[in-house]
Amino acid sequence: MKRARATVTPDEMEQYFDNLAETTDGVPPQNIFNYDESNLSDDPGRKKVTAKRGSKYVDRIMNTSKSAHSVMMCGSAHGNLLPVYTVYKSAELWETFL
Repeated sequence: MKRARATVTPDEMEQYFDNLAETTDGVPPQNIFNYDESNLSDDPGRKKVTAKRGSKYVDRIMNTSKSAHSVMMCGSAHGNLLPVYTVYKSAELWETFL
């Protein structure tokens, strides 16, 4: 998680969703899409982190990362999903990746 994301306040999040509701008012769900990208890092770094005991999901905040493969997903508010798109860092794509 980047440092800028970790500093977002609950008030800023509430304002974002209020603005989103106002912007999408009257738009049919099949015309509202959300796109997200996740990175699969090939060098996760240290294997140990300091966290509160019993924490189920621990995020590591850092400003740098090694190379990664991007996995992109897109779906509509109506429930339609587009196929997952993966970006590999390579000059040539191996046939086994297809």
